[in-house]
Amino acid sequence: YGQEAMYIQIRSEDGQVMNRTVQGGEIWMAPVLPGVTVELRLKLRRGLSINGKSKLRMKVTAGAAGIIFDARGRPLALPRPKDRAVRFAKWQLAMMGRDARAAEAPAPPSPDELAMPDLEMEGM
Repeated sequence: YGQEAMYIQIRSEDGQVMNRTVQGGEIWMAPVLPGVTVELRLKLRRGLSINGKSKLRMKVTAGAAGIIFDARGRPLALPRPKDRAVRFAKWQLAMMGRDARAAEAPAPPSPDELAMPDLEMEGM
């Protein structure tokens, strides 16, 4: 936890480059629009691998939530009870597309932030 787990480079078709280092215990949702294809380069920290490889290069098409990088480890180790609320809030902010790194100990999201938007269903 807290050590660099992966270095990510995302290159869009128009040549824009996004670089990010994800720490162990962290989730990062890359801001790539759904359906957009990008070139992804991933370098994992020593001792980590995906399918036996520590470096990957591939084309990836973003899903509904963009592209999610999860460096929490497997099996998922839950934080100590005293750290749990803060860590869960950081994970939740990450999945909302917010950077939880900026805050040392972020306040948990408000109920308004967690509320699901009202979706109008046509024809129903």
